[in-house]
Amino acid sequence: SATGNSDTSPPLIENHRYVAQRYAWPPLLYHGRKFHIRVYGLITADGRAYVHQRCFLHVANEKFEYGEEEKNDDKENGAGAFEPSVHITNCCANSHDEAKFSG
Repeated sequence: SATGNSDTSPPLIENHRYVAQRYAWPPLLYHGRKFHIRVYGLITADGRAYVHQRCFLHVANEKFEYGEEEKNDDKENGAGAFEPSVHITNCCANSHDEAKFSG
């Protein structure tokens, strides 16, 4: 594979779009959870800008706790692995848990 892993599934999906960005520390939290705000806007050819009145707040399913990296640094028993429900705020990625998803 491109990353040198022996895993049979590639880490990235061909023809998908990805964004890499610097991790903001400390993260902003909404009620103890990581979040992002999605706002739609338009800039015209003559430089005018428009922002839609409605925006969306996307929140992770689980609360973020400072120091989790240090607490979960025991690699032998699987701890320390990336926990998507704490870090991922995309509603499509978090919609599998109906008890926590309200979108």
